[in-house]
Amino acid sequence: MSTPQNKWRNAFFILVGTVILAVLSAIGWLYFGLSHTPTNVFEPPSFSDREAASFSVETTREDLNFWLQNELNKEEGTEFYTITIDDDVYFEATVDAFGITVPIYIVLSPRVTEDGNIELLEESFSVANISLPSTRVFELIESRTDLPKWISVIPSEQKLYVNVREGFSDEMEIKVTSFDLALNEIAFDIRYIQ
Repeated sequence: MSTPQNKWRNAFFILVGTVILAVLSAIGWLYFGLSHTPTNVFEPPSFSDREAASFSVETTREDLNFWLQNELNKEEGTEFYTITIDDDVYFEATVDAFGITVPIYIVLSPRVTEDGNIELLEESFSVANISLPSTRVFELIESRTDLPKWISVIPSEQKLYVNVREGFSDEMEIKVTSFDLALNEIAFDIRYIQ
């Protein structure tokens, strides 16, 4: 005959077992479950400079961050991620795995490309308390977040590619000429192409 104390103990062990199984399932899903087959190898767009009225603009990371937040607010799905510019670029997102919300936090270092776009290279990251390869983290971001069309995720190189030259306006082309967050020196060449 079972006592009330044994019933509570059994219920407790069943509950603990269920929680452990759910956590292990979520980790397994994050690590192995997403079948990621890249559709295409990323090719950065090619550009040729056109004759157009142009001028140079210098700004600070604070002003650029304000502008970036306004641009992101125009997009759908931004409630699941944030991008913040400070001494580095910080990307935070959440993904759901079996009803568990998993936070992703990445520190990115910007680099200006020859064409005047920006590559954000992974410096460090964390995914809750789960150990994952960084390629897998970028695959999660690519498959589970709805980033704007002007941001491409490149898991094989652990980076984000920001196409500022084509991403923001049909009337003007923005080309990054300097992007030094440590010195707070950011400069663009803006050309009116109409």
